[in-house]
Amino acid sequence: MRIASLSFTDRANTAYLYVYNDGFEEEKILRIMAFNRDYMSHSDIVSEKIPPKEFSVIKITSSDFSRFIGHFTSIKVEGEKSLDEVGIRVFPTFFPVGSYGGNQILSDKDNTMEALELGFDTLVAGVSKIEEAKKYGFRVIAYVPYKDNRLDIESFNKFAKDEGVLAWYVIDEPDIQIEKGRYSLDWLTHTVREIYRRDKMHPTYIVLCKPFIFEKYAGFPDVLAVDPYPVCILPLTYVSFEVDRGIETARPKPVWLIPQAFRHGRPKPNGSWGWKRFPKPDEERLMVYLGLSHGAKGIIYYTYYSVIDNVRDPVEGMVSRHPDAVALKRGIAHLSGELHALGEVLRFGYHVTGPSAKRSYSSNGSIEINEIFCRDDTLLIMLVNHDYISAVDGFNISEKRDVEFTIVLPKWFDFEDSFIVDEKGLEDIKVSRKNNRIVFKLGSIRIAKTVVLTSDRQLFKMMDEKYRVWRRI
Repeated sequence: MRIASLSFTDRANTAYLYVYNDGFEEEKILRIMAFNRDYMSHSDIVSEKIPPKEFSVIKITSSDFSRFIGHFTSIKVEGEKSLDEVGIRVFPTFFPVGSYGGNQILSDKDNTMEALELGFDTLVAGVSKIEEAKKYGFRVIAYVPYKDNRLDIESFNKFAKDEGVLAWYVIDEPDIQIEKGRYSLDWLTHTVREIYRRDKMHPTYIVLCKPFIFEKYAGFPDVLAVDPYPVCILPLTYVSFEVDRGIETARPKPVWLIPQAFRHGRPKPNGSWGWKRFPKPDEERLMVYLGLSHGAKGIIYYTYYSVIDNVRDPVEGMVSRHPDAVALKRGIAHLSGELHALGEVLRFGYHVTGPSAKRSYSSNGSIEINEIFCRDDTLLIMLVNHDYISAVDGFNISEKRDVEFTIVLPKWFDFEDSFIVDEKGLEDIKVSRKNNRIVFKLGSIRIAKTVVLTSDRQLFKMMDEKYRVWRRI
């Protein structure tokens, strides 16, 4: 048995635990421990008995969590045959939609206005930009201030209680920097502990890019981000692979996706030019969905800024006047309303894996089906079209029409409402149901769509309002 996902509501007074039975026999939940107390009496469990290779959801309601925001706690779920215990710092869950290049965005009014038009609510920037970011409603993933490779205590303490900070960016890609000897594991351990000691308001954030050694570093941050950049050099499914590995190694902490939104503006000195083009708008949408449909709980694009004068890494970002950069920005803007609407529940999501994830199917083999359960009342069925060609010279995808889907639900799950979420907004969809099997048909699916099943009768209204606020079409 393992605790696969754990998330907290806005005030951290409710926690959602997804528990997966990885054994070969039915497991019964006996105890739920936190703060050295048994919380069974505070918990609603959708199914206390979990069949092999199935999962259950535990909803714990207690003010104890909200009193210990930013503090470590051990959470343990005990069954008749096995148990799992995880250590985690308590933080409300947030689904960011943002971008790197915050310093360049906030240093120019036109760039700032464009970032708002793109639908961003989060920027990656230095601490000197936090006050400016707050003027426009942005939250900041702030680079930890250092002096001589040590935490700059004076500068850090100024922002340790600042609501403009979303998270502290401890180090970028330690799986490169530490592996090459620029820093040490001892340095990382000491720095993270020092941040934990001085700041109980904000989570820590680290980005990884080498999936085969994620285990070495994934346990350090409160939020793990992954940055797969496949365009021109790797299959696009490398995105979902990195997200899967991130979730596997960081569980039950959240994993955010950093989609590629740049190119190299010129070849490197050795003549290589791997990332030679910007992602196409349809390609960007596909990469975002390849991450979300595998359980990513945030989107931070890389990147807005350009540094093509850096001969070793001549990044050309969204700020570029290149026609492909302009088209890419429009594609990212079109995603805004959809991402913010879905983010309201995706931040609590659990990506269903194992044999039970393979029981649903469609009439077209090009469509990948992924199920994300959110809270204890909502299922997102995320559908991604894989009939595409992504090559050095461009991207093409073939729209699919009249596709029928059959979804097998857990026996404990029930719903009252069903609707579609895509770039056009929200609309009702009719589904037929027999026992725990449902069937629905889509007239077309070009890149990706999400079908929502929920017992929350207010969810459509809430998500629709969020979409209307953030849509940028």
